[in-house]
Amino acid sequence: MVELELLSCFNSVISEEQIQKNIFNCPLLGNNGRITVFPKTEQEISEILHNANEHQIKVNIMGGGTKRGYGGVEDSADLLLSLEQYKGVVEHSPSDMMITVKSGTTFKELQMFLKKYNQKVPLDPAWPNDATIGGVVAANDFGPKRL
Repeated sequence: MVELELLSCFNSVISEEQIQKNIFNCPLLGNNGRITVFPKTEQEISEILHNANEHQIKVNIMGGGTKRGYGGVEDSADLLLSLEQYKGVVEHSPSDMMITVKSGTTFKELQMFLKKYNQKVPLDPAWPNDATIGGVVAANDFGPKRL
């Protein structure tokens, strides 16, 4: 698919500031895309994936990018779907010690939020300032504190 056609599939879904060309094109890590999109809402993610499916666009998914070299069978796809802007706390019940966060929330943001309630997640993934919760779970990168 030609790059202009590829861009036109997503211009109606998200703003131009949320679309970038080849910014993460690093052959050493793999899991690249010709263009990268940065949705902020579930609706945007849903529409992007719907359009990608309709136009047979190959998609790779990334959070903060700290674990892009982990696994994956495609060195490069048409689209790199970055979830780093899809962040925030959805629900928190301090007394039940239960929290729901969006996948692009960094581990540090989660820990800083929980600190106000004298709580924490007992994990220590690599690069906690940039590692997203979705990436930590997807890469099984929990560190030695999980024991």
